[in-house]
Amino acid sequence: MKKSQKIFIRVLLAAAVAIPTLYSTSNVSASVVSPKAGAACDKAGDADGVLFCETKDGKLAWADNQLKKGIYKIGVENLLSGPSAFAGVPMSKGMRKALDEINASGFLGKGVKLQVIERDSAGSIATALGAMNEFAAEKVSGVICCSLSSMAAAIGKVAEEKKIPIVIEAAVLAGLAKPPYITRTVFMTGATNGIQWQSAQLMAKAIGAKSVAIPVNNDNQGMAGDGAMYTAALKAAGVTTILDIKTPATDTDVTGVASQIIAANPDMVIPAMLGGPASRLVKALRDRGYKGRIVGNYGLSDQTNFAIAGASLAGVMMPVFFYAEAPVNKAAKDLIKWWKLNNNGALPSAYPAMGYTATYYLATAMKNSGDGSAENVAKALQKIGRMETVFGQVKFTGGQLAMAKTLKPTFIVWTESGKQIIWNGK
Repeated sequence: MKKSQKIFIRVLLAAAVAIPTLYSTSNVSASVVSPKAGAACDKAGDADGVLFCETKDGKLAWADNQLKKGIYKIGVENLLSGPSAFAGVPMSKGMRKALDEINASGFLGKGVKLQVIERDSAGSIATALGAMNEFAAEKVSGVICCSLSSMAAAIGKVAEEKKIPIVIEAAVLAGLAKPPYITRTVFMTGATNGIQWQSAQLMAKAIGAKSVAIPVNNDNQGMAGDGAMYTAALKAAGVTTILDIKTPATDTDVTGVASQIIAANPDMVIPAMLGGPASRLVKALRDRGYKGRIVGNYGLSDQTNFAIAGASLAGVMMPVFFYAEAPVNKAAKDLIKWWKLNNNGALPSAYPAMGYTATYYLATAMKNSGDGSAENVAKALQKIGRMETVFGQVKFTGGQLAMAKTLKPTFIVWTESGKQIIWNGK
């Protein structure tokens, strides 16, 4: 058995949770690269591959900081079961891909191993809070967490109390990032003039929509926020009739919602819903003869949604910030290649990229913390101003990830065969 495989097995045993079969680790390769020869280290906080731009002897210089030999731990709370597992499982896979790279490449230093303690909250805030207590007892360097905004808010309070930095990898409610102990590596797709705002307006204008139904998972703060954002975007685009329908994410029977929409017969439907519920709703609408346009969020782009709704998804438009058909750099290409090898040729959605990026962000702070302690990792997270990631170049402002240049979303649609192609604007 290879050394990397033994490490991975020990990590799984330490996690002590029922995690689905993830992938083969026999072809792990590090995607991180150092800056090109002669590349300027012109701004403190720039992170390129293994190097970090910082002030030394009064001058800016690239540094390959390293931790002392030993085992360092991070905690991870993911949704590996329950209604949001469609997002949690691929994020966990992306996280573990990064973990294997970090350990195989010596990213944190010679003789340094990063160990993960992963817990499945299954959407329970109480379970997630219990995990945070466990992580604190294990003296982790930091925590990656939170697909649900309500959970992120609760865990954030504990993080501040216990002074353990958390990196939010998926929750999208505005205002969650509060450095030094709460930072976030997910794009604010639901912001005013953000990519979802743009997608709603683009489709409404393309078809001359006058009426739109917005079914909202009202028990999810992030989706409720998206619902309000869609309403504002559509009103600004001249839509005169907006049907607001509230439906919990835990409700697996969407026939009532579908019937309401069919009766209203709007020009367009925009689900402010999690991927699984949205997929079921799309299928229910198409099965009942709805022929209007449907616009989803990036949660509908994951391949698991096609397993639910099948060809009913054909024509559904989505804005995405990670499009596997057009990777932006070598790191993205490597991640896509690895995903295809371990997922029967399927292309990854943004979810594994999100887990992967959050892990490298936290590991970069650990690398530059001096000792890997939670307190100093929190300080190091604040110093990261720009990073090269599988999304391209990103920056951090107030603990929140954003594109270093204006984010130009890709608008895609599902085909009947389960592929995703660029939307033609009609």
